[in-house]
Amino acid sequence: MVTASVIRGLARRLEKAEFLVADGAVDPIDGCDGYFAVKNGDGAQVYLVNTTDGREKCSCPDFTEWQGPVGLTCKHQLAVEVEPKVTDENPRPDRRLGMLLLSWLITYDSGP
Repeated sequence: MVTASVIRGLARRLEKAEFLVADGAVDPIDGCDGYFAVKNGDGAQVYLVNTTDGREKCSCPDFTEWQGPVGLTCKHQLAVEVEPKVTDENPRPDRRLGMLLLSWLITYDSGP
């Protein structure tokens, strides 16, 4: 059941996600389609977001402990969702993190 409390929580996460996008905190991982590195609000942490169908997840504590188990999204996943899509008319600035997270990505994604 979707309650008012759940809707308020999603609205707060969406607002935070929009701030992350405005701050340029969403970066695709070069060479890994469907994977993004998303910086936390203060930029001190970077979380891995997988947008692959059926495997959607984020490495942040909010998703792993609270949102994911009940089928909801975290602000990092929402930031990837609201980030403008790359097209020829709307190219993404070259701020990709490249392959720096690849070893961590393999470790994170190979779990149970």
